Amino acid sequence: MAVRYVLALFTCPLVQGALDLAFGSDDDLTTFVTRPEIRAPILDVEVYDREAVRSGKWFVAPYADIAQQRHARNYYQPCQTGPAIYDLDGELIWSGACMLKNRNTCDFRPFDNNGTNYLSMIVHGYPTDSLRHGLVLDNSYRMTQEIDTGTHQYPFNMHELQIQSNGIDEHSTALYILNRRAQHDVTSLGIENVTSGWVGDTGFREVDLTTGASTGARDGLDGPPPKSWNWFHMNSVAKNPAGDYLVSARWTNTLYKISGRTGRILWRLGGPRSSSSSTASTSPASTTRDGSTTTTPPRPSPSSTTPP
Repeated sequence: MAVRYVLALFTCPLVQGALDLAFGSDDDLTTFVTRPEIRAPILDVEVYDREAVRSGKWFVAPYADIAQQRHARNYYQPCQTGPAIYDLDGELIWSGACMLKNRNTCDFRPFDNNGTNYLSMIVHGYPTDSLRHGLVLDNSYRMTQEIDTGTHQYPFNMHELQIQSNGIDEHSTALYILNRRAQHDVTSLGIENVTSGWVGDTGFREVDLTTGASTGARDGLDGPPPKSWNWFHMNSVAKNPAGDYLVSARWTNTLYKISGRTGRILWRLGGPRSSSSSTASTSPASTTRDGSTTTTPPRPSPSSTTPP
């Protein structure tokens, strides 16, 4: 039975709700007598069939402006922006907005490591502060690890941070996306008198959190040719049990499977160079954002003649 549970929390209402504060209304924010500084958004939750709802919690990190200012114009509220956990009925359990000083937070998620629950997230910096970085909190909401790229030349991307055990020596690794800007041969773009130009690029890196050693890395420019500024726009990266990576690139409309051993592209789904028979217009990978691996086999279509 499909889960029928509606969480009425979307980007546009969040942005609009925050902008409403400019006109003096903050009715869509929580209010607590004992913690008046916490002003997390109120969730509007409707349950249509509670028996069909899987138990769990909502992990969200709303923000009003992706280009965050230190004091976010006249809709700024202390402890409003940041990670938050709600129960199934939309009641606030925890807010990290105060701890993170009202910073924008992305990819907020729980994970398990050897039977212990943790939280991971990507935290944005203000323009005068450090760039984005990853954080890990323990089950008491205490920071246990800070993850950065080690260089301002390759800042942390906002889309992906996965903490996982490598299954060999139980060292946890952090898998994340990097941004970079590099000069590259752009002769193929056909711009008159221009042979070299700056290209916005994304790649990924996997780092052992115990030793700091890089266990896997890939830059977009090592593969398909550049087409324009921010030509690749990687939205997600996932690692399968075999050690290979699945990368989703929005501007190429393609999912890539990349060998964890050699770094070579094993296959493409979508885009003009797709390894399948799908065309760019019919591919399910068109403008994809979040690719992931699964061990569950797909269901055959009703018209399929393939035997079980």
